[in-house]
Amino acid sequence: MKVVLVSQRIDRIESYGERRDALDVRWCEFLASAGLLGIPVPSMVDVDALIGALDSLAGLVLTGGNDLSTKSNDADSALRDRTESVLLDRMDHLGLPVVGVCRGMQFLAARAGFELDPIEDHVAVRHEVTALSGSTRFASHAARVVNSFHNYGVYGTAADYTAALAAPDGSIEAIEADSAAVFGVMWHPEREANFHPADIDLFRGVFG
Repeated sequence: MKVVLVSQRIDRIESYGERRDALDVRWCEFLASAGLLGIPVPSMVDVDALIGALDSLAGLVLTGGNDLSTKSNDADSALRDRTESVLLDRMDHLGLPVVGVCRGMQFLAARAGFELDPIEDHVAVRHEVTALSGSTRFASHAARVVNSFHNYGVYGTAADYTAALAAPDGSIEAIEADSAAVFGVMWHPEREANFHPADIDLFRGVFG
């Protein structure tokens, strides 16, 4: 199996006075279906030490949870933003691929220059996605129905990025960098009752 780093959301547990890293257990199962072994990244970890301790690394997955700190003004989100910024810098330096999921795509989109605006009717619903470009990476996703669990939508354009898929309301559902293996999707592949073959193929293809 190829190894990928996996970012985590931060949950605040007031009754214990703790901030906890958290990751849906189905991520491990989904990644395994694509031939990948996910290594969760703790928020306070020394990223360089973590990467250096691995014999090999295939890339990075930025998962969902927590709004961006620019939208929430939240200390936990700010901590996560800092960790993911370092991770992305290291992936860029190493030339390794990245896939952002939901919040992860929002992070990639904001960093690239897309607009993020509040969106309605995108929490705990399903909708169709349609193609916006001639993307070969996302060709098998066009016209499929995906899940949706986000409060902010991605809009506009960004230099060096292509918007690949859109929701019926026009918000962007998938992006890809023009000159690097960096991709984002707004749905959660790990939350499907049965993992979708197109999602498995996407991750296998990106990190394979």
